[in-house]
Amino acid sequence: MVIVKVSVGSPAARAGLRAGDVMIGLNSFRIATPRSLAMAIADRERGPIVDVRVRRSGPAATAAILLHVPSASGGAWSPDA
Repeated sequence: MVIVKVSVGSPAARAGLRAGDVMIGLNSFRIATPRSLAMAIADRERGPIVDVRVRRSGPAATAAILLHVPSASGGAWSPDA
């Protein structure tokens, strides 16, 4: 799944991800579609850090990303809020 946009200052940007990178995994899940990404986030163990595997040019690399923690009012965890 191609990353289309990475917001400046976001957890993804701080981890070094860029637009055009191809996300191929999140923790132990294979990522090929937006649905598989949503399922991987929903099925992962609770915790603020995920390992994201991406391919830019050449071999795949892994980046640890600190997920956004929602406000006290609730809401879902988000990799880039």
